[in-house]
Amino acid sequence: MEDRLPGEAEPMPLENAAERVAAAASTGLFVNARCDVFWQQNPREMLVGEAIRRARAYADAGASGFFIPFLTDRPSVEAICEASPIPVNVTAKPELGTLAEIAALGVARISYGHQPWMWAMQRLKADAEAIYRR
Repeated sequence: MEDRLPGEAEPMPLENAAERVAAAASTGLFVNARCDVFWQQNPREMLVGEAIRRARAYADAGASGFFIPFLTDRPSVEAICEASPIPVNVTAKPELGTLAEIAALGVARISYGHQPWMWAMQRLKADAEAIYRR
């Protein structure tokens, strides 16, 4: 469940995002609360505190997991994992190291986001173009 609405550059206010998480969690579903504070943001280290604040608020609202995409520096991931009261999920990035190295930072779940879909679409496009050229 994202805390940034489509077309918006900034995450929604924490109170609104936590209310959405609470509503979803009240259904009994697993809620992986996505934190978009690192989307197009620099310097990243200034945002670690905000991510931790959101992790705690989403946990209090009933989230089962905390997803922080767009984060590529290991010290920030480790700090968030140490402070988060719920399991942390990140997107696999070469800058974070191997899957084992990422897990050693305290990450509970590593995902590939939209990358497998993108790879499949690139392959499909290349195959279709080759067929069309014949």
